[in-house]
Formats: sequence, structure tokens, C-alpha cells
Amino acid sequence: MKKLASIIKTIKARTGVSVNVFLDDLRPIIVDGEKSVVLPDKTDFSQIYLSKGQDKTFFKFRFADVDYIGSIDGADKVSENYAVFILFLIESYVDDTEGLTFTETVKKIVLGDISARGTEAFIYDNKIVDGTSICLAISTDKARQNEVFAYLNTQKKSRTDFVTIIDPVTIAYVKIISNYGDNFNCEDFAKSLLDEIAYKTGVKAVIGVGAYKDNLLKVCDSYKEAVVSLKASPVLFNNADIRLYRDYVLIRIIEELPKNQLKELVSVLIDEEGKKIFDDKEMLHTAEILMENDLNLSETSRSLYMHRNTLTYRLDKIQKSTRLNVRTFKDAVTFKILSLIKKMNY
Repeated sequence: MKKLASIIKTIKARTGVSVNVFLDDLRPIIVDGEKSVVLPDKTDFSQIYLSKGQDKTFFKFRFADVDYIGSIDGADKVSENYAVFILFLIESYVDDTEGLTFTETVKKIVLGDISARGTEAFIYDNKIVDGTSICLAISTDKARQNEVFAYLNTQKKSRTDFVTIIDPVTIAYVKIISNYGDNFNCEDFAKSLLDEIAYKTGVKAVIGVGAYKDNLLKVCDSYKEAVVSLKASPVLFNNADIRLYRDYVLIRIIEELPKNQLKELVSVLIDEEGKKIFDDKEMLHTAEILMENDLNLSETSRSLYMHRNTLTYRLDKIQKSTRLNVRTFKDAVTFKILSLIKKMNY
């Protein structure tokens, strides 16, 4: 906040134009004491909005991964030009990448410390084919981080993969997946990456996986999601080494429901015999691996190093006790939700 306030102060000194700044929920955070504060009467504009009735020009910008609305006096062409110029000045301060390496610039993109214009310049300068992107947050042992980073940096899958160190224990892996079409699966990719790290470096890592984003401009949001899932309670992910944000969202939805409704839901769907299954770690693990393998019995049997007949016996036992046939999609979803509820001690 201090840095942004300093930039706004410098802009006034250079242009003579006073700028008030609001968060996207319209809370004023930087106010020129000599000018009255007027809230925008419209917030669904894309970048610049001239409010004739208020005689104000409003403009949107992003700074340090936060969205803001700025305002200046006037609602004519001159004011609009000033707004464009102020946006350029703010982005110039944000996009101070002179002397930074490729990897350091990627870090700024991942953390949202660079403007859309700066990211577009990076894409153009490096001849990157932009498209649907995703970010993984890889947590490693602090003492071995450089070793893992060096390995990932030399084994990147393509020119649309970027790796950068965020902090002493976190590495960000950005992947533009548009060229992979419908064949790309973020969970499978994370698993293969985890196996490679363990095999080549001997380091045990944990990976948080963000959601898909339309382009590289929004990959900072995917990174934030990856970190959220990475830092969530390991119990909610059954201590798994791969933690998907989409699963975390499901957990949060469940958490928002009243406790009495969750208890009622459990009591309606499973009886005392069924509850024993959800307390049986082997049975839970079997069902979870089945779901991870898209309900494919042969793949599940191989993943568990288990004879198919033994797997069938376990799934039959789950069905008999819970009345849920986890070999079907509908019942597998119900089983997944119930297992999450039970993990949360409801």
C-alpha cells in the first residue's frame, strides 16, 4: 500500500493531477485531502469510464495482485487522456523488469507483480504462444530446493513450461496447455512430476494444483489457488501428495453448510453398518484409488498391486454396507462427499 501511495504522490507531482484510489469493493484507500471523494456510479466498465453526471473519470488497474479503481476530476477527452497516461505511469512502475532474468520475470507474473501490458510484452518478446494455463505450487525440503529447481528447469516438457522459485520452500511450475488439447490432465501431470522429482533427486515433494485459466495473464490466480490447496489441512486431502484446488472448493462448500444439516445428511444416507466403512482406512483408500482411476477396475487393481478378485470383494463389501455401488459415477460422487463429511467429523 505504501508503494502505491508513493506512486500516486509522484504522479501528482509530475502531472499536477490528483488521483483517488478505491478497492474494487469501493472502499477509498488513497485520498487527496484537498479533493472530495466521489464513489463511482458504475463498476462494470472494462478500463476507463467517463461519468458525465459526476464530472469524474474512473479507471481500473491492477497493482501487486490487487484490483483497484482510480478517479480524477473531469469527464471529457482531456480527462480521458490523463487517465490513459496515469495508467501508463502506474504500469511503468509495476513493470520495472530491467535487469531481471527470464525466471525472475516469470516470478513477477506468477505473483501478480506485473501489469497485463507487462505480461503481454513478455509473451511477445519471448515468442510465446499464449493460451489456457495452469500453475502448480511445489513444496520441497528447503535444503534441497535448488537441486529440485535445477532438475525441473532442465527437464521442462516444452517452451510453454516455466519454472521459478517463489520462496525458500515453494517452486512454481507454470504450464500453457492449449497445444495439448483435451488430452491434458492436470492430476496425471502432477503425479508424473512428483514421481520424476522423487526418482531423479530423492526429494519427497507435495504439489498443490490450481485451476485452469484462460491465459498467462491470469496464471497468478491459479498460483494463489495452488498455494491455498497446498496449505490446507493435509487431513482433508487424506495426506495425499497431490492436492487439487477443485477438491478444496468442494470441501469449502461442505464447510459452509450448517452442521445439523450435514449430520442429518449422513444419518439419512448411511446407517451404523455403513459408517464402519468410512472408518476403515483400507476401504476408503480402495474407493479413492478407484475414483482416481476413473472407475476403471483393471487400472485400480494395478495401482493397488491387488488381484482383481480381491478388489471386487472389497467393492462388493462397500456396496453391501453403504448401499453405494462406487463402480458407478453417481454413487461414487455420493461416496466422495460422504467421505469428506466424515473426515470433517460430522
